[in-house]
Amino acid sequence: MRKHRHYIFIISLCFIAAGLCILILNKENDPGYQALSPEVREMLSQKGWSYHKTLGTPGKPVLENWFSSSAKTATAFWTEKGDSKKETFDQKEERYTIVSCQKEDGDSFSVIFKKR
Repeated sequence: MRKHRHYIFIISLCFIAAGLCILILNKENDPGYQALSPEVREMLSQKGWSYHKTLGTPGKPVLENWFSSSAKTATAFWTEKGDSKKETFDQKEERYTIVSCQKEDGDSFSVIFKKR
């Protein structure tokens, strides 16, 4: 019985540590999030948007285009080595806003934010 409690305690600590790592690494250390200008990050944060994920390979953007829609879906586009890609987000329960970033090499990436 005593060993059983010990294992539960260790497993609980592992879950807590993993959750903290995900929380810390999810935003501040994401290269896509960091590539955005501080003004854009601050504006989105003040409007209640939280970082969701980055699509494409981040780099130094030469152009940032922010857009949000109240449509049923939001679609993010990005380009890697000249190959265009897209991902669509359903907006039934959460709303998404997308910051599209163009890089010097012609490729692009999108940084996705969400809120309920």
